[in-house]
Amino acid sequence: MHELPDGGFGNFATRTVLDNEGRILVLGGSNATFETIGTCGGRTLLRVVLLYIVGTTDGSRSPLVTGQWRCLDDPTGRREFIGFSELLFDPVRGSLLVSGSSNCSDRFFAGCPAYGGGPWILRIDGFTPLADVLPTAPLPQPLCSNGLDDDGDGAIDAGDAHCKSSADNDESRP
Repeated sequence: MHELPDGGFGNFATRTVLDNEGRILVLGGSNATFETIGTCGGRTLLRVVLLYIVGTTDGSRSPLVTGQWRCLDDPTGRREFIGFSELLFDPVRGSLLVSGSSNCSDRFFAGCPAYGGGPWILRIDGFTPLADVLPTAPLPQPLCSNGLDDDGDGAIDAGDAHCKSSADNDESRP
């Protein structure tokens, strides 16, 4: 796993990881982009960028995942909001695992009775798997076509009586 140290933005801890292509993935924090999408009992509903890809050369930030608050009950101002807390990159599969939680509060910032939110884990596939970025090792040549006297009898490859063909991988067996 490629993991960078925690960074901090305001009161929010921000986690960053590298994907298999060397891109930096960072959780949105207090510096995330917020967009107003409506109201709920006079309270603001937002769309927020929860996860960015950071450009490695110019530092630009491209939104990858956004979250949207929703109104659960307009008269009481109960709204659901979400947040991410941790990132983990699975390099073998090319998947990003993100932990977060959903919460609810009313206009007095009290909890919501019978609200079923809480912690969850999101898996985002579609990143480049490790096998696609690792160099492929050339397959070894068969012993009967590698240009060497592998069994030490003075005969090389096709000149060795023990080689049945150039694909044979044993010069010592009759």
